[in-house]
Amino acid sequence: MTTGKLFLSAVIPSLNRPGPVTDLVKDLLNQDYPNFEIIVVDQSHEKNQQLIDLSTRDQRLKYVSTEIVGTCQARNLGVAAATGEIIVFIDDDSRLHQPDFLTIQAENYTDQKVGGVGGRVLDRNTALNRQQSGPVCTVTKTGRIFPNATSSVKQDINAPRGGNMSFRRQVILDVGGFDERFRGNAMREETDFSLRVVRAGWRIVYDPRTAIDHLALSGGSRSRDRITWYQDFFFNESLFFLKNFPRRYLGLLWLRKIRPMLACAIYYGQLKPRAIFAPWRSFREASCLVSKQPTAAGAADSKQNNPDRWIIPAAVLMMIGLGILIGWQGTAGSILAIAMWLVAIAVVKPEWVFIISLITIVLGQLIRLSVGSSASVIPNDLILPVLLIVWLFQGLTRGHLRFPRHSLWLPMLAVLATMALSLFVNRGLYSQSEFISGSLYFLRWVEYALLLFIGFDYFRTHHRAEIYFKVIIWTGIIIALLGFIQLRLFPDFSSMVPRGWDPHIGRLLSTWFDPNFLGGFLAILITLSLGVTLSRSFFQARWWWIGILIMTLALLLTFSRSGYVALIAGVGFVATWRSRTILFLGALALIAIVLFVPRVQERVIGIRSVDETAQLRIVSWENALQVAADHPVTGVGYNLYRFVQVQYGFMEDSQEHSASGSDSSLLTIWVTTGLVGLLAYAWLLIALIREAWRTWRDKTIPRLWQGFGVGLVGAWAALLVHSVFINSLLYPHIMQVMWLFTAMAIMVRQPEKT
Repeated sequence: MTTGKLFLSAVIPSLNRPGPVTDLVKDLLNQDYPNFEIIVVDQSHEKNQQLIDLSTRDQRLKYVSTEIVGTCQARNLGVAAATGEIIVFIDDDSRLHQPDFLTIQAENYTDQKVGGVGGRVLDRNTALNRQQSGPVCTVTKTGRIFPNATSSVKQDINAPRGGNMSFRRQVILDVGGFDERFRGNAMREETDFSLRVVRAGWRIVYDPRTAIDHLALSGGSRSRDRITWYQDFFFNESLFFLKNFPRRYLGLLWLRKIRPMLACAIYYGQLKPRAIFAPWRSFREASCLVSKQPTAAGAADSKQNNPDRWIIPAAVLMMIGLGILIGWQGTAGSILAIAMWLVAIAVVKPEWVFIISLITIVLGQLIRLSVGSSASVIPNDLILPVLLIVWLFQGLTRGHLRFPRHSLWLPMLAVLATMALSLFVNRGLYSQSEFISGSLYFLRWVEYALLLFIGFDYFRTHHRAEIYFKVIIWTGIIIALLGFIQLRLFPDFSSMVPRGWDPHIGRLLSTWFDPNFLGGFLAILITLSLGVTLSRSFFQARWWWIGILIMTLALLLTFSRSGYVALIAGVGFVATWRSRTILFLGALALIAIVLFVPRVQERVIGIRSVDETAQLRIVSWENALQVAADHPVTGVGYNLYRFVQVQYGFMEDSQEHSASGSDSSLLTIWVTTGLVGLLAYAWLLIALIREAWRTWRDKTIPRLWQGFGVGLVGAWAALLVHSVFINSLLYPHIMQVMWLFTAMAIMVRQPEKT
């Protein structure tokens, strides 16, 4: 389509500015573009006789008089009266620079992806001139607006200035026109409209060649008294924000409006109650209006009922407390201050904290904090409670806590009940500090189990679930790469013995400091990755194969026999069902490694004999069985086993690294919760595996997720085998990923949510 064939309609809303609007009309009539019309929507009390006479002499001018007052109403009336394919909106207190203004407007619409054009605006108002810097005609995701329209660079924007903008007529109709709920000065009405255009998939282009002079004259919406003007201003700002942005950014909105609030209350309002309470009354009115007539335009419309009024006072109290804590408690205060910042991040963006919790998997045991005299925690033990509390609070207040149907409710409750029962029954056998310290393990299990429900929220689409799955796999790859560095730079861990770690030499430990737990973790990720990889073509999965090779090499260098057995169990299961070729090649690779890698050969051959490590593991099992025999029904309390080991003389110090569990997860569960707890946990494990199995066998979901399902079943096989030799079922990072993988398996079977 050539530029000249497009028919343009210039719409000019006008209110009590007869002289300026007449001058603007004359500027337009002198344009060199051949196909256009001018529509003046006059809302003035007195008709503009000069324009009426001009419309009779020049058929390009249409004069529409209305008693309805409002910028949005006038724009919509102009669109209704227009016949052009492109609607150009110009303020009535503007002048045009050049005769090719409309020609340049039309040129931009030769690109069929362009739905709107914003032009250059040169303000003669000095207050507006102060805003002419920074990003061009942009509104951020938090609602901050950059009105600068003076740039000389052509670019895409999302918030053109209302006095110089144009749109395709059909686009205007498709997005519902201008929202007539904006009143008075109609501040932000054009930005609200533009955001709807962008969300509909159209581009809005800023072209500096389409320039106007904005005279900012008196009259129009500026003729009302200032307090009324500010009431409308706060109402329109609130309406725009509530329609388009999550309420968690509401505090930022009010921080940006401190200056106009002071101007309204003090300078213009002379501290009159009407002026002081104008912002709050306007916000309440806009909030009620939005709740009664919700819109689908905003990115956060599903969250309109969120009463986050507590964000600002909470932020103020947090700042005060931060200063006091650092000054009063030094290092401890700094740690608490960091925790407070974490709370602040969680309030604004809970999902960021969720991502941080995944990143801390890479940290492993690098950061470990002591709690009391007999327990220690890793960062996630502090991060997850913050995330859970904020996520739960926001979910309850916004009313969007909806969980899919699954078979885990009853077994999870049974496990929680048996753990709590074991603590209650054995509460008199320990000191208060011991009981509290041991109970932290129960709270840890609860917080990691609740990740299942957070996963239901964050994995609501296949795309999001796939992104988070890749993030978790990347943690394994990064840990493996860090392990190669550790093996090169720090092969001897003997120096870590005073800190409670084993003196491993020449073994890959990475940031986890334990080759056995790391081996189990990598075996799980390799198994899952293989399940997904085998559901794709080799070309599509080439990067997955590289990741699998990196993690497999790292696992081999851990020289962990329990890790090897877990890998064989998991990969063997997946390969048996998905690819006999991989099964055959894997078997050949295993034989070759055992034959030609002496250290691996030594570890594998050592399985047949009871070496020092195996003897210690057998002793650990015997100790657990002895305690379990003495406390068969409800156990010794979850998890108070470290103190029982000291009481029985198995260990001298309850702070020893492995004191809190046996070298077998099921034995640890048995000795701490009794037979009742063991049966409940077995029920839970069966339910978890069944959910993975359902995903594997569900033919209605994409093949990738079926592969994920078989991989997850294989991962459970790997973990169960591994947990016979190591207490890996209850290891925090492994619990974290297995609960999240289970959430993915359940969610990918559900209808996708936006």
